[in-house]
Amino acid sequence: MTELIVMTWRSLIRSLVPIALVAILALALVGTLFLAILSNIRQGNEYRDRLDQSLETRALTRQAYSALQDAMIGERGYLLTGDREFLEPYEDAVDRLPVLLDQLVALTAGTSRHQAALQLQELGRAHLEVLARIINTFEDVGPAAAIEIVAADDGKRTMDQIRDIADELIVAEDRDADTHSAAVRAQTERFERLAVALAIAMALLLFGAAVVAGRYVLRRRRAEQELTRGGERFEAASRAKTEFLASMSHEIRTPLNGILGYTDLLLDQSLSSEQRRLAERIQFAGAALLTVVDDILDFSKIEAGQIDLHPQPFSLETLVRNTVSVVTAVAERKGLALEIELDPDLPEAVVGDEARLRQILLNLLNNGVKFTQEGTVRLHVACDGSLNDCEGLRFSVSDTGIGIPEDQRKHLFHRFYQVNQSSTRKFGGTGLGLAISKRLVQIMGGEIGLESQEGKGSTFWFRVPLAHARLEDIPEEQGAPAGETSRKGRILLVEDLEHNRDLARAILTQAGHEVHTAENGAQAVEAVQARGYDLVLMDIQMPVMDGITATREIREMPSPASQVPIIAMTANVLPHQLKEFGEASMDGHVGKPFKRADLLSKIDVWLHRVQGEGRTTSTLPPLENATLDDLREMMGPEWVESGLRKLNQQIEGTFGDETDAQADRTELAGRAHQIVSHAGLLGFEDLSELCSRLEESCKSGADLAAPFEKARTEAQLVRQQAGRILG
Repeated sequence: MTELIVMTWRSLIRSLVPIALVAILALALVGTLFLAILSNIRQGNEYRDRLDQSLETRALTRQAYSALQDAMIGERGYLLTGDREFLEPYEDAVDRLPVLLDQLVALTAGTSRHQAALQLQELGRAHLEVLARIINTFEDVGPAAAIEIVAADDGKRTMDQIRDIADELIVAEDRDADTHSAAVRAQTERFERLAVALAIAMALLLFGAAVVAGRYVLRRRRAEQELTRGGERFEAASRAKTEFLASMSHEIRTPLNGILGYTDLLLDQSLSSEQRRLAERIQFAGAALLTVVDDILDFSKIEAGQIDLHPQPFSLETLVRNTVSVVTAVAERKGLALEIELDPDLPEAVVGDEARLRQILLNLLNNGVKFTQEGTVRLHVACDGSLNDCEGLRFSVSDTGIGIPEDQRKHLFHRFYQVNQSSTRKFGGTGLGLAISKRLVQIMGGEIGLESQEGKGSTFWFRVPLAHARLEDIPEEQGAPAGETSRKGRILLVEDLEHNRDLARAILTQAGHEVHTAENGAQAVEAVQARGYDLVLMDIQMPVMDGITATREIREMPSPASQVPIIAMTANVLPHQLKEFGEASMDGHVGKPFKRADLLSKIDVWLHRVQGEGRTTSTLPPLENATLDDLREMMGPEWVESGLRKLNQQIEGTFGDETDAQADRTELAGRAHQIVSHAGLLGFEDLSELCSRLEESCKSGADLAAPFEKARTEAQLVRQQAGRILG
């Protein structure tokens, strides 16, 4: 293939040599003609400027002389009749004449007419002074005295001088105007000849270009057709991928829901040690398969920009030790030492998404244990030196494993990438863990990296900004025992598959809830119309009527039936599917396979809202309300309001002036980075994600117009929401 490409290019180059020579000559000719035309245009403009100056000088001279005549006629009429109407042309001339004379002097500056213009200005002003003295004498002393001044004054001689100077200027400018007009015509004719020559040269050049282009037309057409077919194949593949993920998610999660759920119930029974060991292995295998599915779906969410953060206060040391305990058994089986190093200056509690931080740490720790055959895996947590007052933390996981070749490190955070072809087979894994970790760290407003020596080990690190909290701010664990909830309610369970329906009903009944069931959306609508429920758990894919259609029909019922909380309980958990649930006015979702504790916890939260406070509606998205409500309860309303005001200030500083904001990429990236973590902390995930993309565009040198506008639009919506909350 390479040889064919080289031969093709050599053939093309040989055929293009004569055409290239002709094109070079044509370009030289075109360049020469173009320079000549530019010179001609410049000279023509100079002649036109001189012609305009001559015409304007002539016009100003005539206007000035006419104004002097009007002033003199008005003065004589007033002396003869005493009628002040004759003074109107005089007064108009007095206003206009100085301006006209000043313009004339300025216009002729630097020319041979300048001296004459100065004389005309001097005589004109002197003549006006004489006329003014005559009029004042006429009004103050009387006609006789004014007539004496007229008789004694040599005004006629002054006007004769003015007329001579004006005539001299007008004649000279007429002569120059004729000369310049002839020059302009000559330049125009020359320009026309050069334009014709340039057109001929351009035609030759275009002909040569057409010959060259003709050789590529067929090939380019074939390439475009292939590109179009490739684009169609790509779109089809993208649709197929989405459909496959949706199908895979539903078809794998649905049976997994039964496997894990019934295993969970089985483990609650009295079992022999061997039976419990087998049940636990079933549970472990199911959980492992669920982890693979969750990794793929997590990355799908990340690609769609729909990863949500749920910040709340938590104990840093507890997070670290609990996370390390998850991989302890695997490390011990391999004979590895697991070490924890905690900086003594670390805060006892911080505010952040504990679950996502645990996910990142588990990814790094699992990789460290997986790729280390002997030695130590160490987790070190310290204050981030780039931030003040330990408002950021740096986590690092070091191992003494196989290390990573330098040429492969830049690809390591790409999806599905493994260090070598045998890694997947030898060590296992989907190749998504590091890609997911990197994106989660970026969403939190941090960064991730690695240091490695092949054959000696690696250190993966990430830093994230986390606000300080107090230990007493950490929410207490639910007081109800496993399998029970603090509130009991009447729940409608809508599920078409019998084994899933039986499993969910068993869990809910065991927790003390009154459970009614429906096998499709139509039955659910009838049930809600017939009696009141505290909560509806709605499957999505069902015969007769699906869950989304049923939810929409329920929302159109009169209150209070339309206000019942509806939670999607489904294996459909892809980003576009979750968006569809929200558009149908569902209040939340529980993914299948669900964990009993998670299901009961979410039900308890909604029952608390319905039974304790009543169901309320809001113009804010559910996530933001829930996040802010949680933060208000944990940190206090003053803390939340202070955070919203600070976010508003950051938005104003970043998006207040579009032109100024985009002038300095480095500064804009820094401001966007601040919003990423702050907005995510307060639950404004869309703004956090868009600002993260804007920061990446600033750093990569990409065009900022589109990401800036999207982030600014979302920021304006957030400011409006924050304004309503702050009142």
